[in-house]
Amino acid sequence: DLVSLQSSRHGTLYETNGSPLANGLGQHLFAGVTNQNFRRRGLLDFDLSPLSGQAIEISSVTLRLHMSQSGAGVENIGLHRVLSDWGVGSTDAGGGEGGGGPATPGSATWLDAFWDVTPWQTAGGDFNALASASSAVDGVGFYEWTGDGLISDLEGMLAGSAGEFGWLLLGNES
Repeated sequence: DLVSLQSSRHGTLYETNGSPLANGLGQHLFAGVTNQNFRRRGLLDFDLSPLSGQAIEISSVTLRLHMSQSGAGVENIGLHRVLSDWGVGSTDAGGGEGGGGPATPGSATWLDAFWDVTPWQTAGGDFNALASASSAVDGVGFYEWTGDGLISDLEGMLAGSAGEFGWLLLGNES
């Protein structure tokens, strides 16, 4: 059987030298670095309850995302398992959303998993340094991340041996 899951929460971590920024209710995610050399990292999480409480065998996992804009050429984007819980708050950044919006209580920001309450252990998010999957992206279109690393992540999340906190999109930050 094929099971399709929709994102239950998402957001972008915006590095800044000013007030904390967020975008938990927006439509877009960002990963990489801006023209002003500020890093962006996307967060995605899924409701796994349709898979829970059943004896299942996972044979493949694929994440499919649409890139709607890019100022770079071909870039490798890694998908890393997030290691701690995070929030979305109520920020819905305006415009193209790349600049974020003022963080609201519960927002994931560059420094906080839940703004003004719970800091990340490491600025920019707590995530596995080893990518579970990666994909080369270039221009507007659909891209997929797949592989054994995502299967292992999902199996660990369902077994309770890994937190169910989703994945972080990590782009080229140089």
